[in-house]
Amino acid sequence: MADDEIELDVALMERFDRKLRRRTYERHFKRRCRQGEKNERAVLLTRVVELQRILDPLLERSREAKGETATMLSWEEVAGALKDESKFAASQFSALKAQVAAYAALARSMEAWVTACVLQEGTLDLRACTWQDTSLPAAPNARQLGKKWIASRMYHNMDRIFQEHDFPAPLDSSKEILDEFSTVFNDVGFTHIFRLHSESARPLEKWAAFIRHTIVSFHCCIPGYSPTLPCVVREEDEHMRQYGVVTPLNEYANVLIGEFHKPGDRVVFVVQQILDDESCRANPQHIQRRRRIWIEVRELPNGRRRVRMLSLHSNGFKIAGEDLTLDQDAWTYGIDLHDCPSHLKESRYVRMIRERIDQAAESMERYLLT
Repeated sequence: MADDEIELDVALMERFDRKLRRRTYERHFKRRCRQGEKNERAVLLTRVVELQRILDPLLERSREAKGETATMLSWEEVAGALKDESKFAASQFSALKAQVAAYAALARSMEAWVTACVLQEGTLDLRACTWQDTSLPAAPNARQLGKKWIASRMYHNMDRIFQEHDFPAPLDSSKEILDEFSTVFNDVGFTHIFRLHSESARPLEKWAAFIRHTIVSFHCCIPGYSPTLPCVVREEDEHMRQYGVVTPLNEYANVLIGEFHKPGDRVVFVVQQILDDESCRANPQHIQRRRRIWIEVRELPNGRRRVRMLSLHSNGFKIAGEDLTLDQDAWTYGIDLHDCPSHLKESRYVRMIRERIDQAAESMERYLLT
């Protein structure tokens, strides 16, 4: 038994030894092959250099014989340049296809927005206020175009709007309008109108900062508004802002603010209430108002500033189609008309709104003096 085991061990060791020798041989053989390939490659590279050295003078003589210059490109260089151009053209084509697809999607989005919108009837300057002025789509590119269209249209029509509301010419210092407030009643509700046309020594930049800081809290006249209210819409870029809040009185104020600068000359702010926002729909029971505001501060030749403001605000209404009564609208401003005779309600309402505006204006005056 022991002899058999010894014989097996010897046979096994011989087999392993043969395998080890074979592996060693193969390793050395492969190493020699790799070294041979490396040497062959080095020889070929050296040969290429030598041939190129021989070829260059021959090519030069050939070019001279043909009247060609040494600056002409070889066919390899031309082929490489054409290949690079082909790759660049292919990448440009892919980018253009993607851009065309994006524009097509934008066009479809804008078409759907136009088709879905319904003409918004209202009491605020109906000649200039249509559904395009008060609605925004949800698609980002179409939404940005809609915002730009609304704000730019208000900006470019500003002088005409001021003229239609009997403002003096911008440089006319013979007449000032100081915090003039009026309310126009008609069959479908009423509109509050606030006008200002005055001079100021306050620098243009400080006026711009003041308006930017107070345009929502003060100029938009949102009943029940507080800066602590959470925004349901908040979108800001360099010259366009949009804020939406729901007040404790269930009023949904969604305002688009555009800001336009002409350095050293004037700054203009425009505000438009957005009534139909696809990205944040109003609840049918939310109260809304049509509001449009133009504020311009411009430099005068005398070194002072001309401040002009037109602010238009409608009575409250609900998207479901219900307008607030005068008593209900007054209540949103904290005015109680329930014990007032019917024939005196309009005059009392206007007077008390005027008092609240005066109080707010005094507060703003104190703020400006700080």
